Amino acid sequence: MRPVRIPYTVAHCGSEDDLHLASELLQPGPGCKGWRSAQYCIFPQELVLQLGARSEVTRLQVMAHNCMIPSSMEVLVGDLASKPAAGGGDEPVDLRKALFASMGTVEWADNRETNFSGRQMQVIDLEGGGGSNRGLFLKLVLRRNHINRENEYNQVSLLGVNVLGHPVSAFDEEERVTKPHREDLAFLMYTDPDIVEVKYL
Repeated sequence: MRPVRIPYTVAHCGSEDDLHLASELLQPGPGCKGWRSAQYCIFPQELVLQLGARSEVTRLQVMAHNCMIPSSMEVLVGDLASKPAAGGGDEPVDLRKALFASMGTVEWADNRETNFSGRQMQVIDLEGGGGSNRGLFLKLVLRRNHINRENEYNQVSLLGVNVLGHPVSAFDEEERVTKPHREDLAFLMYTDPDIVEVKYL
């Protein structure tokens, strides 16, 4: 089954800049300002995403700011320790009851070679996790930023996060027909969604 883009909401963030809220990540595109931690924040910074449905996460795409770059980022997938009680489907999910499993850590370059002009995108494959890549939450733990003169307040910033995989309930359903390139973060970040919809009508 081809992986599809999994929608999410922001369940928690360690801090955020007043002009660059975590909710910016919900609408990737050319005008997206992205999430930015508070000035002189305490590390590590955590960002927890709640997926639209319990899913098997197979790939994660993360785009960082050109100069507000974390030195490393740990990826964890979380799920509820027990299923919600019957009839409690409308109750909010309690993040404190989630258990997380680490999927590993990725390193970010300091971007000095490009003179801080380029953006880095990490593509992280999470398949073959033996079921540990299934869950309702995705946690990103960002370590201290790379020090540079362009980042005066020692912040970290993510411009886009794209989660790909399969809702768990979809495994017994027919394969969804999608246009694979439209699920890619690089495509989403640099393409006006209104133009795309007109083009593919």
